Amino acid sequence: LWLLMIATPGMYAHVHAGSLTYMSDTIQSSWLAVGTNHTIQFTIANAVLGGKIVVTPEINAFKIPNSLTYKDIDFIVNGVHRRLNGVPGAPELLNGNMVYAIGVTIVSGTAGKITFALHNEDLINAGSTIVIRIGKNSDIEDAGDWHIRNPKEAGSYRIVIETQNAANQVVDSGTAMIAIVG
Repeated sequence: LWLLMIATPGMYAHVHAGSLTYMSDTIQSSWLAVGTNHTIQFTIANAVLGGKIVVTPEINAFKIPNSLTYKDIDFIVNGVHRRLNGVPGAPELLNGNMVYAIGVTIVSGTAGKITFALHNEDLINAGSTIVIRIGKNSDIEDAGDWHIRNPKEAGSYRIVIETQNAANQVVDSGTAMIAIVG
C-alpha cells in the first residue's frame, strides 16, 4: 500500500518564512505502528549556504529508531546524490562542481528529528529540488536497514521540514500531511 500526501501553500502548508513548494512524503505503508520507507521531496524557495535542513516527524506519533543512521538515508539535490556522513565533510569534485559531505544528526525516539548540516561553504541554490529517502529504500551509497515507525493510532500526522541559515534562523519551511490507517 502506497500513500502520497502533498501539502502546498494555502492547502495544508504551515509557513514560517519562505514556503517550501511541491512538498510530498510518500510512505510505503500507512498501517499502524509499522516501520516504513519515506520519500520526502520538496523545492526550496531560498538558497541555503552553510545551514541546515531539518526533518521533524510529528512529536509523540512517529518513532525514529536508535539504530537509524545516515547509512539509512539518501539525500539528492536536483537529481545528484550528495554524500552523507556524521559531520559535514571535506570538499570533493563532483561533475565539475566542488561539493561537501552533508553531516547528519539523528535524534531518536518519539520526539526525534533528522538534521542535515551543510559545510559552511556548501550552497544549495534557490529553486533546488531535494529528495530525501529514509529507510530500506535508500540504496545509493549504502543499502538502508532501518525505517521510521508509524504512529500507533489512526489519523493525520505532520512531517515538518525547515531550511535554516548558518545562524539557525528558519529560511523556508513547510508541512506535509500523512494519513495513517488501522
